[in-house]
Amino acid sequence: MTQPTSQQPDAEASLPFDGPYDLGRTLGPLRHGLGDPTVRIEADRVQRATRTPEGPVSEELVVLGPMIRVRAWGPGATWAVAHAPDLLGLSDRPAPLRPSHPLLDDLARRYAGVRFGRTEAVIEALVPAVLEQKITGDEARRVYRALILTHGDDAPGPLRLRLPPASDRLAALPYYAFHPLGLERRRA
Repeated sequence: MTQPTSQQPDAEASLPFDGPYDLGRTLGPLRHGLGDPTVRIEADRVQRATRTPEGPVSEELVVLGPMIRVRAWGPGATWAVAHAPDLLGLSDRPAPLRPSHPLLDDLARRYAGVRFGRTEAVIEALVPAVLEQKITGDEARRVYRALILTHGDDAPGPLRLRLPPASDRLAALPYYAFHPLGLERRRA
């Protein structure tokens, strides 16, 4: 269980939402295995480290009644808070979805609080997706975690998360840098 943070954030906002909202399931796809050092996910609290166009950031998103409190630390804090509605899928409008198939109707009812958001972090989505295509799922998550721990950076703020490697750093790595992580030359 994650602990509440007491360090003053560099930026924060409270965002209202309509209808049911499931924070854990909405942002769950951002986590690549339980040991992913870039994100912690609980049902009503998510802590995440990412790189923004304005710099690295740690953010904490917490459901508080009909609001989501967003707090962010680091050079990218203002950007992260400004883009939190997109990340959270708050512009997604699930109400118009009226499935006619019984299975789809059941899924829409059971997952009514799940929204479709966007991170705008292409490399952070691309690297684990490519790994998961090249090697088995468990191995891909282990390699991704090792890549972050070896070539990533500590995220700003009090959340004690790691940032994925910057794209230029990742591109500059020679193939043999991946071998100790469990990714041989052909797959690297």
